[in-house]
Amino acid sequence: MKITSLLTFLFSLFILNTGNAHNIWIETNNTGKAGKEHSVKIYLGGYGENERDSVSKWFSNTREVVLLLTKPDGTKENLTTKPSGNYLEALFTPAKDGCYTISVSHEVADVYGTAKIQYYATSQVKVGASVEGINNVITSTDMPVQLISTNPVVKKGVSLKVMYKGKNLDKSPVSVASPSGWVKGFETNAGTFTFDAIWPGVYVIEAYYTDKTEGSLNGKEYKLIRNISTYSFTVGR
Repeated sequence: MKITSLLTFLFSLFILNTGNAHNIWIETNNTGKAGKEHSVKIYLGGYGENERDSVSKWFSNTREVVLLLTKPDGTKENLTTKPSGNYLEALFTPAKDGCYTISVSHEVADVYGTAKIQYYATSQVKVGASVEGINNVITSTDMPVQLISTNPVVKKGVSLKVMYKGKNLDKSPVSVASPSGWVKGFETNAGTFTFDAIWPGVYVIEAYYTDKTEGSLNGKEYKLIRNISTYSFTVGR
């Protein structure tokens, strides 16, 4: 079996074993303008399958996600979200140039099988030419995915890094979901991986890590924590 096929197979097994194949991800224009209102949308479903669940059907307490805005200077602000069909939407107005990080850290209230599910989702909005705050994504959640490549474009390799609680995740499964519906599994090497961007548009990275920490949640015991982290960004032409 080819290595890429094996990775895809192992990735599929991982998804099946989580007991829930849904992810939370963020979609937003990755460029903004100071003084202009900016929209951020949160989805639950499967980006690669073009599956976006109606908010009224989001499971457990996922409708209670909190959207955090980290400004270029590192100050943070919770954004108010409103349901609209199959997404939650929040608005903010960048006050100055720099990189604004949007993030979600959400613990699912129910235990599934023997697992607790922990969702993370991030994206960034660049305003103007300043790169102040570009590294805030690293500290925005416990499991950040960081875009290493600057200004990613089609027909060039795009590199990213995955971390968990300050450490690079080695040999950890990730997947890349493209705007065309193409989904492919990869594995990190010392935290990083690279893929070739074939189509322009929004890509969603999904990273997975099983923390074998035991505990209890709302009166139910769990044997491990399924951490699922997404990062969305746009590939240009």
